[in-house]
Formats: sequence, structure tokens, C-alpha cells
Amino acid sequence: SNVGVAGITLDLLNDQGELVAQTVTDDRGNYRFHSIPKTGDFQIRVAADELFAPVSGDSLDFLIASGDVSIRDLDFEVRAVS
Repeated sequence: SNVGVAGITLDLLNDQGELVAQTVTDDRGNYRFHSIPKTGDFQIRVAADELFAPVSGDSLDFLIASGDVSIRDLDFEVRAVS
């Protein structure tokens, strides 16, 4: 079973690759971006970190087609950097 990791910084990028928002995972590894400014194609990327590295890719692509939507299960797997 996977365990959530606290303190991982995640970037929200728009379809132009511009940083729209940033958030940090909570003590259970959950995260949330508030007030995404518009609909469209977005990417969530694990920000560079000295303690953890992504295992299989550092980003996830997704589409927001309408407002006031919750998207779940966009998860990353990370490992401790030795």
C-alpha cells in the first residue's frame, strides 16, 4: 500500500507552461489547488526537491472543462533521495 508524503511541493502549469499556482502536500500526502483561474489544459508537476524524487515521471496532464469541479486520484510516486 502507498503512503502519502507530507511536504512535497507541486506546481500547477497552464498550457503555455506558465506557473499558475503552487501547493504543498499535507500530512497524508493530499493536496489541493484553490481557484484555478480558467478552464483548459493543465499540468501538475513535482517541484525540484532535495529530499524526494519522482519515481515514474514528474508531471501529470489533465483538462478542466468546466468550473467548480473536483478532480481526484492525480497521484505521484516519490522516493527518498539518498
